Amino acid sequence: MLIRSQDKEKLFGLENFGGVRYGKETSRKEEHHKLYMESMYEEEIGEYETRERCLEIMDEIQEAASMKAAIYKMPER
Repeated sequence: MLIRSQDKEKLFGLENFGGVRYGKETSRKEEHHKLYMESMYEEEIGEYETRERCLEIMDEIQEAASMKAAIYKMPER
């Protein structure tokens, strides 16, 4: 399955990565909730307002992969 990044500039083959992971970064009182494609290196694929939204998207990716979808497009929000 291919995953298209939120900014639409990157396309990743899920089978070429170890998986998708959630990460939180904090800078100057702001929290940034992000999803990454992970392998020997990481590639950011999207940023969302909350941890919960990131986990919802991970659920969607899991569902799409189990349904053998060809492409999953990261939502804007």
